[in-house]
Amino acid sequence: MGSRRRCYVSCLYGRLAQCWNFSCRYESRIKTWKNDWAIVYDILKGKDNSSFGWDEHKQMVVTEDAVWNSYISSYKEADQFKHNSFPYYDQLTSIYAKDR
Repeated sequence: MGSRRRCYVSCLYGRLAQCWNFSCRYESRIKTWKNDWAIVYDILKGKDNSSFGWDEHKQMVVTEDAVWNSYISSYKEADQFKHNSFPYYDQLTSIYAKDR
């Protein structure tokens, strides 16, 4: 693991401790974030998904409702990101995108 990657992981752990004070649930939270990141990453980088974009201000995936509905009919787990932000996407991309 590179030093930049270790720094991001360390920052994420620190952020968890600060926000939730969960010392024993780090691994579970990181696993959830990684799974959520993979869903968003696949939406944005997947084949034939050029209609999707990333709104930096809102920190969420954006596209037309018809495109969302079509995508969600095939990938039900993506439904949670239709109206919800994912604020750690950029940081998690720095960590996990190299492994994809």
